[in-house]
Amino acid sequence: MASPSITLPTPGGSTGTWGTTLNTALNAINAELRDASTTQQGLMTSGDKTKLTNIEDNAKDDQTGSEIKSLYEAESDTNALTDALLTKVNNSLTANQSITFSGDATGSGTTAVALTHSNSGVNAGTYGTSTQTSQITVDAKGRVTSATNVNIDNTNIAEGVAISLSIALG
Repeated sequence: MASPSITLPTPGGSTGTWGTTLNTALNAINAELRDASTTQQGLMTSGDKTKLTNIEDNAKDDQTGSEIKSLYEAESDTNALTDALLTKVNNSLTANQSITFSGDATGSGTTAVALTHSNSGVNAGTYGTSTQTSQITVDAKGRVTSATNVNIDNTNIAEGVAISLSIALG
């Protein structure tokens, strides 16, 4: 940008002439000045002025990480994991935690827990023979809650059915 050349009349001339000349010169200067940019000096835009106005008093451009962390953690509801909370968590989880199970499966321990199923009331064993079949009851959790042997009533089986059944069973 070239420097504008302004020539003012000698004082003592008429006020109207002097004021007009000054106004013309100021308009020429204003036309020559551009908005400032990152590479060029110039006038401040209204947007730049708004940005400057909105900067808080005592704002710093050289805050340390520690200062920023302190300000952040001082705000409510930041969900920040502060040093105090981290220490509390670390002190709570220093070793394996004791766990106890109860109900249908019981047991306790720290790292590994051996569970023991509660007895269902059924005697362990094999049910059913060549003359008896097993009759079982299963609860909603899939546990066998009763098992008994029931005699097979073969008095009403026709001879052909018995022979077919015998052949099929081997």
